[in-house]
Formats: sequence, structure tokens, C-alpha cells
Amino acid sequence: MPDLNATIELSGMMLQVGQAAGQHIVWTADTTSWIAPGPGAAMWFNTKDYTWPLLIVFMASAVGWLIAYGSVVHIIVRDKFVQIPAIAVMGNLAWEFVWSFCFKNPLGVVPRLGYDLWFLVDVFIFIGLWRYGVKQISTPLIARHFRAITVFGVLAWGFGIYFLVSLGYDLGYGAMGIDRGYGALSGYILNLMMSTLFITQILKPTSDPKHFTLLVAYGKMFGTAFATLFNIMAQLDNTLLLAAGIVVFILDWVFIALVHHFRNPANAAKRADTTGFTVASGGFLDWR
Repeated sequence: MPDLNATIELSGMMLQVGQAAGQHIVWTADTTSWIAPGPGAAMWFNTKDYTWPLLIVFMASAVGWLIAYGSVVHIIVRDKFVQIPAIAVMGNLAWEFVWSFCFKNPLGVVPRLGYDLWFLVDVFIFIGLWRYGVKQISTPLIARHFRAITVFGVLAWGFGIYFLVSLGYDLGYGAMGIDRGYGALSGYILNLMMSTLFITQILKPTSDPKHFTLLVAYGKMFGTAFATLFNIMAQLDNTLLLAAGIVVFILDWVFIALVHHFRNPANAAKRADTTGFTVASGGFLDWR
């Protein structure tokens, strides 16, 4: 079989592809130019590069997450408590900042506005973390330096996500298997961590069940499930994102089951006997 090597220029990026390169793309110059959105990204919805079913699934994911965030904000105002684990709040704020101001996803103007809206909500959640986040902490040393740790955490996540994207590791979909970027890999790294910490947080003996709502549990699950469906529709052979999506989906259902369990008045009463917490208001059917 002949040695089919070729050099291709795509959006200002030089690529070498061919049999000698193992049929994989080899970065040869300007490894960050792939991030710039293509011409279709200037449309309200980028139907030039993405089908309507893909765009609808993506927007459904955004709606799920906004529902979850809305409930988080409600609990911050009502209970002075942040449902999202502290380190996940730091990572979320950094992710939204990077994808709102440093890089632009290629799905169109409306999806990018969704990213900007997520960022604004995350700013409010971060303010709640700054004021009340120490309630999540049981280690005195960490509690004393919580705000300094919070600042460091946001900066660390921000630099980490920025370089993950700019060096070409946060790959998604697009022409020749290359996406100009919408944050799939970095988003799932955060999502997997958040799903795990939600479970450990609600299982802590000192956790009050009323702080964990079904709107957050189901909103997060549906938001991530639609994102995973988007990944499957766009590129089924991306096994890393597929595996991450499946694991997060399972963990999200574990968290949903735990929220239902602890918001059941009978189970909450048993927990109250040992923790001193009251039964969650409204009991099993309270979604707030």
C-alpha cells in the first residue's frame, strides 16, 4: 500500500495526515488556531456545521443545567447553603469563564449566550460559596483558610482548563474529527467529580437532607444525559466521552435515589434521631 502522506491547511492550522502518521492527525504548527469558530458560528444557530437535532439536544442539555442551577440559587437564598460541592463550584466558575471569554464554542450565537448565562449564574453561586461555603467544611484548618483556598482553587482550575483547551486536548467534533471547541472533555472532568462529591456530601452524617433538592438532582441528570446524547449523535466512536457520560449517568441516578431516600419523612426522621436535623420540609414529594 503506498505511503499516503499529505499536508493540509485547515483554518490556518497545518496538519500532516497519512499512513506514516498512523492515520492520526499530527500537529505541525500553530496548535491553537483550531479554537477559532468557523463561519457558521456567526449564525444564531450553526446549521451550517450542525444538524437541527444536534442543536436541539444541546439546548435541552442547557435547559436541564439551568433548572439545576436555579434550584441551587433558591437554596442559597433560602437556607444560606450551597448544594454544589465547594471544589466543583470553583471548577464550574473557571470553566464558564474560560469558555465565555477565552474561547468560543462553534454551535452558534444562542448556544454561546447559554454559556454566558451559565457564567453569570455561577458568579452568584460563587458569591454564595464565598459567604456560606465554609458550612460544607468539617476540618478546622481548611475552614480557617477556606476563602484563600477558594481563590486558589478557581485560579488553578482556570489555568488548568485554559491549557487543556489551548494545547489541543479538549477535543470534540467537526471537520476531520477536529472541533473548534465547546469544552466537552473538560466539562466531563468537572461533571464526574461533581457527581461523585454530591454522593459523598449527602452521605456525610452532618448533612441536612433539606439542603439537597430533587430539582438539582434531576436537572443535573437530564442536563448531562442530553449532553451525552449529543456526544453519541455527533461522534459515537469517541469512547472517552461515551464512557464518561455513562459513568456520570449512573452516579447521577445514585444521587437521585439518595435524595429520594433522605427526603422520605420516615428515613429523614431516623437520620434526625442521630444528627439533630429536622425532617425536610414537604417530605418525600418536596422538589424545592
